Amino acid sequence: MLLGGEELHLVAMASRKNDGRCLCFWGFNVVLGLYNSCLVMLNLRCLGIVFDLDETLIVTNTMRSFEDRIEALQWKISTEADQQHISSMLAEVKCYQDDKIILKQYAENDQVVENGKVINSRSRLFTSVDNYQPIVTLILL
Repeated sequence: MLLGGEELHLVAMASRKNDGRCLCFWGFNVVLGLYNSCLVMLNLRCLGIVFDLDETLIVTNTMRSFEDRIEALQWKISTEADQQHISSMLAEVKCYQDDKIILKQYAENDQVVENGKVINSRSRLFTSVDNYQPIVTLILL
């Protein structure tokens, strides 16, 4: 909804109380047109740079990007002589392999098992604007 020169967006969220069984709305006050700008990027399958609240860069990966990184590190490991550097790269390979397993679980089952806990997801379909494809968002439960 318009709120002066800005837009107010309400997002339905599961409450942290009562094991997420209660719904509440989170409100976001954004610059006029920001939502439509982001919607265009999403519909074109392009993303801007996203930072977390503490300015940590949020990076997205695909199965292919994980495989490429693992392969590149394994090649570097095969040519490296410094044992400490090799250990560091092996730890990085392990992290990428673990993340790839999580991504595969999610792609196949719409859920992830993390430390024995099953994390499910549910999708919501939003109708498109400006003749773009509908947008499907995922909610982790």
